[in-house]
Amino acid sequence: RAAGVGAHAGDAIAFLASRPENSFGAITAIHVAEHLSLEQLVAFLELAASRLRPGGILVAETPNPTSLIVLGNSYILDPTHVWPLHPSLMTFLCERAGFRDVELRFHSPAEDYRLPLIEPDKSDSEHLPAWADTVNEALEQLNDVLFGAQEYAAIATMPPDPGETDAG
Repeated sequence: RAAGVGAHAGDAIAFLASRPENSFGAITAIHVAEHLSLEQLVAFLELAASRLRPGGILVAETPNPTSLIVLGNSYILDPTHVWPLHPSLMTFLCERAGFRDVELRFHSPAEDYRLPLIEPDKSDSEHLPAWADTVNEALEQLNDVLFGAQEYAAIATMPPDPGETDAG
């Protein structure tokens, strides 16, 4: 607000319902979706889609339940969370609401918890045992599932005006 950017804190659904269609260029909802019931989330996304101008963008960030550290740690610590939102579900719900392109961006991996990979022996810094690559690949997969990105943002775009083209 101090920088002259419009910002509103409060009930997102009531606020959007009170605004005219096509009145926003962008809507952000940072750590909001996981606090809504499915019915509320669908209503929010449908309202956001109707209140954004053609080409408008919704950014919705939420905890990433595909990283198990999120579910077993930070997610359950907040009793106001309703349900974890799988990235595929969020993509589907955005598309269902009328958004054309939905891009997922994952960030904040739990780096401090990651299992270390097998490194070359200090006496032979260039060679690993033959099995080390297989073990390192398995460790990387395990690290991604256990300690991957703790959050993701769904960046959903409204289709352009029918009179506009993608090139224009």
